[in-house]
Amino acid sequence: MEKLTREEVIAILEEAKQQGKRPEFSYMNFSGLDLSGLDFLRADLTCAILTRADLTNANLDYVDLTDAILGYVDLTDANLTGADLTNANLEGAKGI
Repeated sequence: MEKLTREEVIAILEEAKQQGKRPEFSYMNFSGLDLSGLDFLRADLTCAILTRADLTNANLDYVDLTDAILGYVDLTDANLTGADLTNANLEGAKGI
């Protein structure tokens, strides 16, 4: 799985928004990244690895997190309205 930097994530989010497309991050590795405050609205994060990622204050509205690994992720003040967490691993997750 490809591991992205914060800057790469921001670039993908901005490009998808400009093109009116859904941000595509399925099967990508975000482990340990600071993703705080980012807007992932409607993003596809199926099977993504987010272990120990910082998602504080992130907008995760209507994000697909099916089968994602969210172990020890920080979701403090993250917005999860309509998010799909089917079969997501939330072991040790903070802020939910």
